[in-house]
Amino acid sequence: MSRRRQGQKAVAGVVLAGLVAVLSGCATSPAPPATAAAETVSVPKAGSGVMSIYAAVNLDGAGANPSLADAMQLAIEQAGGEVDNIPVRFVLLDETNTSGTPDDAAVAAAARAAAADSSTVAFVGPDTSGDTAIMLPILNRAGILEVSPTATYGGLTRTSSDPDEPAKYYPSGRRTFGRVVPADAAQAAAQANYEHTAGCTHVFVLDDGSLYGRGLAASFASDASAAALTVAGRRVISTGAKQYTQIAATAAGSADCVLFVGELTAGVTTLFDELHAAGPNLKLFGTDTLASAAFAASLGSAQSVTYLTGPTLDPSYYGDSGQAFYESYAIRFGGPPDSSAIFGYEAMNAVLSAIRTAGSRNREAIVDAFFNINDRASPLGTYSIDAEGDTTLNRYGGYRVVDSGLQFDMVLPTTVKP
Repeated sequence: MSRRRQGQKAVAGVVLAGLVAVLSGCATSPAPPATAAAETVSVPKAGSGVMSIYAAVNLDGAGANPSLADAMQLAIEQAGGEVDNIPVRFVLLDETNTSGTPDDAAVAAAARAAAADSSTVAFVGPDTSGDTAIMLPILNRAGILEVSPTATYGGLTRTSSDPDEPAKYYPSGRRTFGRVVPADAAQAAAQANYEHTAGCTHVFVLDDGSLYGRGLAASFASDASAAALTVAGRRVISTGAKQYTQIAATAAGSADCVLFVGELTAGVTTLFDELHAAGPNLKLFGTDTLASAAFAASLGSAQSVTYLTGPTLDPSYYGDSGQAFYESYAIRFGGPPDSSAIFGYEAMNAVLSAIRTAGSRNREAIVDAFFNINDRASPLGTYSIDAEGDTTLNRYGGYRVVDSGLQFDMVLPTTVKP
């Protein structure tokens, strides 16, 4: 979480009391957001000439990432708040309920609000793979392009152990979802390489039972042996538990490293601290959901043995447009973004580009334009979108937790070589 947003649920400098912020206007003077529940979002009158881009972000709670929303807003502001002289209305919805906890009903309501709005041309988000699985069928039926900056679960776009994936997410029979972040197959390999490099031999794997957790843990297990790693055990745990004494003791007695795969909740910090207490020499690994300043700052003595993977690299690895993003963000919002913000920025820019290429507000044409992205130069690097909706970029970074913050460690290979 950016320092500007510590402890707040905010967008464009205004605290959100409700579930949605609606923003429009130009880069120099964005209109202040209005607030409303997702079910009561007002829609432009027919013939108003406005196009709407909806987005969903976790704005509060343990996994809050408001800088992701800031980055999306920045992209719209830099476009002058319009595409080809057509005003863009940005509707931002919170994935969590008023208490800041994940809420399937709020997620579904966000998708329904976008689908019911005839001015909607695209949807950016949501944060997590589980929320994407809820939203995607609703948006797909409406023919709305959905681009995720952070949902990495492979089954959203490709075959998996579930025979109904990915078809069940596309009731219309047509692909409408894509992402600018590499899918979990790349991260699983990056994790295996990172653990091998760190000297691990026996790894105990924990996941939270979520769509993301199960999928990535399974992908990692299939890569582990190729990286000379033995999976010493694998358990599904509840991150809502208050203590993890027994599982920590089991892991410490059978492995030299532990990998946790799951969404970030307050219980994950407790898990890492208890694993470290049970086995001070254990090396603790986590995936991109934990690669945030908020999680790093929450850790106690486990900081010194924590290793995290994430698709974001150190800013020095990005070209001129990447450097320009970090500079523009810092000027606009008063501090550096969280690690995933650059993906939110590119997701919104890719959507704006698809609308521009389509030359109209026609949803089908916009979907086609996104899937035809080829060799797009972006702050993330040059990439294309394949037929399944996945990006051709597959870089991952390794991070250490140092002085309650994230420190970039190395670029990780995303294939495993024996």
